[in-house]
This record gives sequence, C-alpha cells and structure tokens, in this order.
Amino acid sequence: MLHLCRKLFRMKKPIFFLFQFLLFNGIFAQQKELIIQKESKGFYVEHKTAAKENFYSIGRLYNIHPRNLANYNNLVMARGLSLTQQIKVPLSDTNFSQTVSQGVPIYYSILAKEDLNKVAAKFNLTKEKLNEWNKNSSMKISTGMKFIIGFLVTNEMKDRVMKFSSTDDFKNPTEKVEQEIIPQPPIQEVKKQTENNVASLQSENGSINYFEKSFAQQIKLSPITKEQTVTAGIFKTVTGWQDGKYYLLINDVEPGTILKITNPTNNKIIYAKVLYSMEGIRQNQGLDIRISNAAAAVLEVAETDKFVLLVSY
Repeated sequence: MLHLCRKLFRMKKPIFFLFQFLLFNGIFAQQKELIIQKESKGFYVEHKTAAKENFYSIGRLYNIHPRNLANYNNLVMARGLSLTQQIKVPLSDTNFSQTVSQGVPIYYSILAKEDLNKVAAKFNLTKEKLNEWNKNSSMKISTGMKFIIGFLVTNEMKDRVMKFSSTDDFKNPTEKVEQEIIPQPPIQEVKKQTENNVASLQSENGSINYFEKSFAQQIKLSPITKEQTVTAGIFKTVTGWQDGKYYLLINDVEPGTILKITNPTNNKIIYAKVLYSMEGIRQNQGLDIRISNAAAAVLEVAETDKFVLLVSY
C-alpha cells in the first residue's frame, strides 16, 4: 500500500508542475491586443496582473504613475495586487496619442450598426487615418472588427510596437511625465532654457498654454467654484518646454481636471492638468500643490522650494 502511494505521488508530481506551468504561462500571455473601453471617468484598457506584478511595474508598463493607477481603480497601494486581478489602466495624453504613427496600438472593437463615419467621429479621427492605420482599402467594417484608433506611448512592450509611414512623425515615443519628485536646478537656469523654447513655441502655435482651450470648455460645463491661495513646490517633467503642456499634483481634485494657475507676484498665468494626488509622499509635506518645472519657469517663480500661487477651478 505504501509502495502504491509513493508511485501515485511520483506520477502526480509531473502533472502538478505541468499544471503550474500552464497556469502561469496563461497568466503571462496577456491579451496581445489592447482594447479601448470607456466609462464616466474616461477611456481605459484592461490589464490582468501576472506573478510578481505590482502597481509600480504595471505603471512602468503603461507609462502611468502607480498612485494614479490605484486611485483610478479605487484601490489601496499598501494592500498590493492579487494574481489575475483585472486592473483598469486609464488613457490620457501622457500615455495615449492619436497624432503619431508608431507605438503599441490601441484597438476599438466595432459595435453593431457602426460605420466608419461613426467610429471616426467617436475618436476624433479622419476616415483616411483609420484606413491608413488599419490597411482597410475597402473602407468596409463589420461588427467585431478591431480597428487601431491610437497608440500607447511607453518605453516598455517594444516587441509590440507597430510603425506606419506617415507625414505625422513619431517625434518622441518615450516622452512621459517623470514619476519621481527630485531636486530642481537653479530657477535662473530654468528661466534661461525657457526663454528660447517659449519664443519658438509662440512663433509656431501662438500660445504657450496647451490646456487653455480645454479649461475654457471645462468651465462651460462646470463653472469655477474654487479660487484659493496655495503653497506650492516643483517637480520635474520633460513636457512643457516645447509643447506648452503643464501639469500639477494636488489632493482632492479628479485627475485630468484643468486648473488655472496664477503667480500673484507678476500675474503670469498657465493652465495645468492634474496628474494625481500628493498623498503618501513624504517630500510633499507642507505643500498644497506641486507644479511642473516648465510651468514654474513660465510663471517666473522666484523660489524653487516653496512659493505662493493662486489656483482657480
């Protein structure tokens, strides 16, 4: 009897390891196509967690701050993630682009009774661009077809990057907001760098505030209800110097909200988008908000540690 039990154990052991292999292999084989979905908070794609993944590794994968990822899913970072847990990854202008022709494709699954015109209008694209990305020369679509409607901007997933020949060059596929708050260079150096960049931007676009129009649309739907003086600091980003995209960190304001920020000492104004909250980061103690260093340079703040700003939203 003992001999029989040992024999059965030896037989089951390979089967057990085979089961483990198939399980983890299935987990690691994430859905290759990222399918865009929409809810009240905006567009997102889904990610099923694999072994050893956490908020930070998933954040790196999708170019999103881990705290923003946790907040979007109403999760507590300290509790971690479980195996095969379904996570919603929000898409924003920091990790999703429709003006490039290279990147990890984001797909849309065609619904019943939708035609190319409806899909193009839904995602603010032209039919020509949709056909170019999807090589759909017939211009015919059917329910269930998957159409590329944009690209995930990330340093990761290099094996999934697709390229298209287009007049729209993918000038900076790795551009992203840096996720670590770090010491800043002297403000004089920042100002000097900005003077040339802003002059160049104004000559091309006539504006240095990328989110100004979005703010105007936002207050049409939700008029300004808060205007307060805050203590501010700076964090480093790679955006804003050439494109006029300014960002801020603030508590108790929905990520994606646009704020009007004024420097009361000189009345300089910028419009900045909320990335995520400041909770749980030791360096943020004593501050109400942090703004990107490009924003600070345009506002011509005199200090790099703490300074006073006026915010309206």
